Amino acid sequence: MEPLEFERVTIESLQAAQRGEPKGPEGRSDREYSAARAAESSAGACLSEQAESWLLALPEAVRPNALAASHPRVVNRMCQFWRRPTEMDRYFEDLLTDRRGGRQGFPFNIANEIASLSEYYRRDVFPLRRTLWDTDRSQ
Repeated sequence: MEPLEFERVTIESLQAAQRGEPKGPEGRSDREYSAARAAESSAGACLSEQAESWLLALPEAVRPNALAASHPRVVNRMCQFWRRPTEMDRYFEDLLTDRRGGRQGFPFNIANEIASLSEYYRRDVFPLRRTLWDTDRSQ
């Protein structure tokens, strides 16, 4: 039996949700997320050694080179989440969808790299598990 996974929340994000404020990635309010991202940006202005090794281990066809060049903090974060499927799936979703409204988004080539990597992740790294209830019983 697999352990349950819980989403970490802060008191501030719960209060923001009660006020109806939009949530940013990882369940934080936009204000919390912006502050955390600014701190990460200054620390994550270049690829970590772990992220460089992780990139080189990926198949060349799905390696996000343009993303790494223009957004190294995103690749650093991917490297951290890679072996944690729930967090990685959520991060892919946060990168590819605009939940806060009015976001510019990534350029097409980078969004395409992220989508390709996401597909590879779901297909080859951590395939979706199927249960007895997922099978087609109409036959």
